[in-house]
Amino acid sequence: MADHLFRAVVVFCLSILFQSSASYLDPKLQLYRELLELNGLEDQYFESSSPDEDSAGNYPENYEFDVDLFMPNITPQHINDYKCYSVPTPDDMSVFLVGFKPNSQHNAAHHILLFGCDEPGSQEETWDCGEMTTDVENAATPCNGWPKILYAWAMDAPPLTLPEGVGFEIGGATNIKHLVLQIHYADVDRFKDGVTDESGLTLSVTNEKQPLKAGTYFLGTDGKIPAKSEVHLEAACLYEGGPVLHPFAFRVHAHSLGTVISGYRVRDEQWTEIGKHDPNLPQMFYPVDKTDLTIEEGDVLAARCTMNNYRDKTVFIGPTMDDEMCNFYMMYYTEAPETPENEICFTNDGFKWADYLENIPDKEASELPATKTEDEASEQPDKEQEKPAEEAEKGVKAMEMGGVGDE
Repeated sequence: MADHLFRAVVVFCLSILFQSSASYLDPKLQLYRELLELNGLEDQYFESSSPDEDSAGNYPENYEFDVDLFMPNITPQHINDYKCYSVPTPDDMSVFLVGFKPNSQHNAAHHILLFGCDEPGSQEETWDCGEMTTDVENAATPCNGWPKILYAWAMDAPPLTLPEGVGFEIGGATNIKHLVLQIHYADVDRFKDGVTDESGLTLSVTNEKQPLKAGTYFLGTDGKIPAKSEVHLEAACLYEGGPVLHPFAFRVHAHSLGTVISGYRVRDEQWTEIGKHDPNLPQMFYPVDKTDLTIEEGDVLAARCTMNNYRDKTVFIGPTMDDEMCNFYMMYYTEAPETPENEICFTNDGFKWADYLENIPDKEASELPATKTEDEASEQPDKEQEKPAEEAEKGVKAMEMGGVGDE
């Protein structure tokens, strides 16, 4: 009770401060005003108490706090609804996202995506935003323009905390002026009788400048899986015009037919695994084993999904649970002041690695390692890391890109 009363007093005092003229508003006060408005002054989502003012009336430097980005009590109406909700980021100074905690009420969300946008895809508070469907009236994409994928969650994945010194910069002078939350609802029976949903993400935010900028590179493909067959859906793109990237985590996503999804860096026809996993396990971001792995100008980023279609009909890439998806996410940091403008590689139906690349690790890309014994699992991992191959992927054709597929 005392805690609720304290928060109410803090909110009231801050609301009075924020009524002052903008010309006299300290940038730190502007930051907290924006973040309070993001959630509404009537609802406080800070896990800790609000920041204390110093003797000069300013908020402290290097302050970290939590902000909830939750759907505003919506009621999904249709199976496989994709809903988006947008909030602005601070105008006058940038902040950094350093952690993500998913919250799926009623186990309602099949997946949650967080986009960074210059402009949201709609001016409505919430809107239908399945990019791969056009049969919903007034539907719009998550972003009006090129989206940046910041985070993705599915299948009971746990919270994610970024490495020390790494953060997604948003707001201020960046081109991420809005955060857009997208949720795919695979089952809406639980929302009958007026039940509403507030699923979403708790974001760990800091105003401390992080020395390393985070980003997420997405690889996916269109395609189809014929009945009673095992096929490889593949994507690959030339990395050019961007800074050196240091992958530190990866995530895979498919629906029910995927058995293995793998991602690689190709340099001088040498393939180095970024990550490989079973998409039927929790779809969290897993650590990249090779801590000295880099992505540099001229490298090729490649992904493969091994699909086993046990059904009696052809299954296509698409947005519903009856369709399939082939997605590989690579989370990275860079020492450069800006992340790459283009972080999406999406190839068309029929694309094959073999048409463009050599020395393909065909077996390794489609098989998972044998399950470790308890004794092996308890052993310390080998600290020695393979050095990256020399730079200079020459003469690899850049692959034409298509649109981004929703999960």
